[in-house]
Amino acid sequence: RFREPRDRQNPQMPHRSNTVTADSATLGAFRLNQDQLRNFGNPQRIPLDANNEAFRRPNVHIVDGALYLGPDPANPRVGDLRVTFSRVQADVASVIGRQTGTGFGPYQTRAGDAIQFYAEGTVPPETLFRAAQDENRILTWILRAVGLVLMAIGFVMIMAPLGVLADILPIFGSIVRLGTGLIAFALTFVLGPLVIAVAWFAYRPIVAGIVVAVGLAGAFGMSALARRRAAARAARAAPPPQPPRQQAQMPMQGWGR
Repeated sequence: RFREPRDRQNPQMPHRSNTVTADSATLGAFRLNQDQLRNFGNPQRIPLDANNEAFRRPNVHIVDGALYLGPDPANPRVGDLRVTFSRVQADVASVIGRQTGTGFGPYQTRAGDAIQFYAEGTVPPETLFRAAQDENRILTWILRAVGLVLMAIGFVMIMAPLGVLADILPIFGSIVRLGTGLIAFALTFVLGPLVIAVAWFAYRPIVAGIVVAVGLAGAFGMSALARRRAAARAARAAPPPQPPRQQAQMPMQGWGR
């Protein structure tokens, strides 16, 4: 209903966001291109001066250091704009790369990676390499986690037909799906860390062994949990034990004359 165009017409935006980069910039005796300049620093907000004569125009207001284009900032309407300005002040910068003519380019490593780091201010090379390694490590673990999730989904989909076949009796279908799900997660806990550890055996065998041990421990824990739950369900389904029957014994009395 919100997309109904009747009785409403959104106005076109007269201004769009724009980024302007210096055409010519140098770092010492070296020239930097626009792609390299975009990697320097963080934009800092530039507050606007309300007393500036350039802003004294109809439907133009300065609110909290930003430019507001509209009749009344206290009552905004569809089509009003709020414009802010920011800039990157990169007086001193640090670069790790390869000198290429009068500029810088990526350095090709023996491992096949291209290295080119930028930072605002005077930053030691060790800090730049450490920051790059931290970013690479975080991205690598994110990709590993995504891979484990996809592996679990794949195992679940492979074993899904078993649950469909067991749906002849709905109760059996639910039980089979629960079992196949546990098997899928157990396989993921075993094979996932194994795949991750294979790439580490040559470089970090201790870390690889720890990863494999964690995977095996997780699989063993899930298997033990599954067996415990199965035993608990079997105990609940078994009939309660009947108390032993007791026979009434009459006291024997002797009668004599």
